[in-house]
Amino acid sequence: MIEFREYELQDVVNILDSKRKPIKSSERVSGPYPYYGASGITDYVEGYLFDGDYLLLSEDGDNIRTQNTPIAFMAKGKFWVNNHAHILEGKNGNITQYICYALQVADINSFVSGSTRPKITQGDLKRIKVLLPDPSAQRSIVRILDSLDDKIELNRQMNETLEEMAKALFKSWFVDFDPVIDKALAAGHDIPESLQQKAEKRKKLSSLEGGVPEGGGGILDLFPDSFTFTEELGWIPEGWEVTEIRELVSKVSKGTTPRKNEIIDLDEVIPFLKARDISDDGTISSELDMIPEEVHLSSLKRSILESGDLLITIAGTIGRIAQLPVSLNNSNCNQAIAFIRLKDKSQYNNLVLFTLKSDFTFRFISEKIVQAVQANISLETVNSILVCIPEYHILKHWNALSDPIMDRIRANKEENSVLSSLRDTLLPKLISGELRVPEAAQIIADHV
Repeated sequence: MIEFREYELQDVVNILDSKRKPIKSSERVSGPYPYYGASGITDYVEGYLFDGDYLLLSEDGDNIRTQNTPIAFMAKGKFWVNNHAHILEGKNGNITQYICYALQVADINSFVSGSTRPKITQGDLKRIKVLLPDPSAQRSIVRILDSLDDKIELNRQMNETLEEMAKALFKSWFVDFDPVIDKALAAGHDIPESLQQKAEKRKKLSSLEGGVPEGGGGILDLFPDSFTFTEELGWIPEGWEVTEIRELVSKVSKGTTPRKNEIIDLDEVIPFLKARDISDDGTISSELDMIPEEVHLSSLKRSILESGDLLITIAGTIGRIAQLPVSLNNSNCNQAIAFIRLKDKSQYNNLVLFTLKSDFTFRFISEKIVQAVQANISLETVNSILVCIPEYHILKHWNALSDPIMDRIRANKEENSVLSSLRDTLLPKLISGELRVPEAAQIIADHV
């Protein structure tokens, strides 16, 4: 039986705050090394202060109270840290990674000061209580939890690669029009002035590769060899058309926030999404607020979400894009999220999804931002986002190539959601000694 004892943090870690050094944003030189702040990486710089595995704990900021992201996290390899995160390493044989896990479930509220900007001073940091077994048991528990974290990270990296593949193909076909330019050059047709720079790049690429650039061959036969001018987007391939999102949807709407008197004494069972729950890469948090079903079906019925809905944040942090997974069908959202429900998901989903993620759309909505108490864009702006629609046979081929990629991304996200929930369930039980390592290992084996 593993024995757990309670320690003050100062007894089990070295505090290395004196080695931190902030760099003003205007003085940072871009480089390969992560620059950490209170809630993770904020930039990349040319130098590093630390090399190894260290534990960072948020020193200040709203996230200390909200904990939308973990306040204790590992930084590994070469990196720089500013003065908004305490930096710690285990001592007396205690495992740094284990202490990180222990802090993720520790009660730190009584050690937080500051009403305007929450802060954990170094003095309070030292007195935080953590529950630890002996180092050997720590290593066993870390191996168990790391196996889940490693799988989650592997899926995340795989999705990043898959997403970049799909983005590159989308940009080549639907933004740069590479195949059309290649055919126009081969046929000796005039290239519009606004596309001349892209044409020169394609010429150089073709000469370097000794023929048709990658993506040519049989695929080129699908595309036209000339362009037509449109008022909305300028020159686009002959036979294509430009439309607004409003023409492709059955519904575009947004949510609202239920009034406090609506949720008193009611069971909260319906997942409720907020802008903060959507990450930059389109991942939706596994830890969502809940609202009562009665409210969901009455005052919030206009924003009942369906799996496959495309989500875009329209207030606060604007322009984050996600697609609602099957697991969140029949959920709801607040007014900072707009949802786009396509009439024909099978045909237009990937085209519209990557249009929303494109630099062109980002620039378009950035110009429409209303600077009020909270920056926002309107539903009219969302409705008026432009989509370049290719001929049917090209769209069909795009879907044949992109659908398997997106299916794999969705499957990885669903698996990560399950793994994250499993980790969040096992973590406090392992750290408290309620669950033994062999039992946890069997639970993981049943799910992975």
